[in-house]
Amino acid sequence: MTRNKMAARGAACCHGNTPSKIRGAGGGRVVGLRSLVHTRFLTAPPPLSNHSCSRKRDDKEKLIKMAFPVSLVIMRAHNIANSANPSITPRQTRRPRRFQIRLNLNSFTDEEVLQHFRLSKDSIRMLYEEIKLHIDRQTRRSHAICGRSKLLAVLHYLASGSFQYCIASKIGFTQPTFSRCLRQVVNAIVNISTNYIRFPYSISEREEVKLKFFQKYGMPLTIGLIDCTHIAIIPPAAEEQSYRNRKMFYSLNVQLICGPSGKILDVVARYPGGTHDSFVLSGRGIGQLFQSGYFGDDLLLGDNGYRLTPWLLTPYLSPTNRRPASL
Repeated sequence: MTRNKMAARGAACCHGNTPSKIRGAGGGRVVGLRSLVHTRFLTAPPPLSNHSCSRKRDDKEKLIKMAFPVSLVIMRAHNIANSANPSITPRQTRRPRRFQIRLNLNSFTDEEVLQHFRLSKDSIRMLYEEIKLHIDRQTRRSHAICGRSKLLAVLHYLASGSFQYCIASKIGFTQPTFSRCLRQVVNAIVNISTNYIRFPYSISEREEVKLKFFQKYGMPLTIGLIDCTHIAIIPPAAEEQSYRNRKMFYSLNVQLICGPSGKILDVVARYPGGTHDSFVLSGRGIGQLFQSGYFGDDLLLGDNGYRLTPWLLTPYLSPTNRRPASL
């Protein structure tokens, strides 16, 4: 065999042929391969004539340099062969996909629906029709999750306050899938919230609300009931103390104004839990409109967390007769 062919076979060993043999070879193969490399690349060539000694010496140095990566591969294979566990880990196959049974609204009674989702079946169906363009997938390929299942999962999560993993296992999702559905459904609900959460700014709307308050509770000139509630959150690290409320947990202090039937008319959800209720009301929004006289003689009813003003009535702290107590 000529030196050129020997160099070509050495290069083939360096570029992938040798590792494939070593991965499936035992200790004997490694020794045989080492002998092959030493025989072809590292042993001294036969005697040469004087006129070609210089050229042949250069060829030998090139072959030794080519054999150096092969020697590293041999050393690695020798370590594998002599290790305590010489077996090679088999190639892992892809885990087959498993599709769980997803939740169906018809599988619940009316009482169970109210208990798990805090809404009736008709309300859930109406809400789905409002946001289905935002949460439904355009394809049914790969067992795509339908919009109804997404909505039920998010409503159950919001109603129970449980962990995402627990909710996802009940609905038939994985936790990462439920996390994506949660953001998608919540954004869709926020986008349509202005269609339902509207304060009665016009005179005709306020007159209708005042009439309902008077017919139901006997309170004249009233257009809303105001209070704040704390929604627990994980606070930002930079402003952690400002989110700690008087009950010693981190929250947002959310202000709500409701109508005579309990319908939410206005929401302010941008103040940390350490903020007082009166400060939330004095910010930009409904409070400033009342202070400027925009609503005339109309009134709000609040609790003792607010101070008494000409447009905000609070209960008596220590009533002395039945008439003030009845108010």
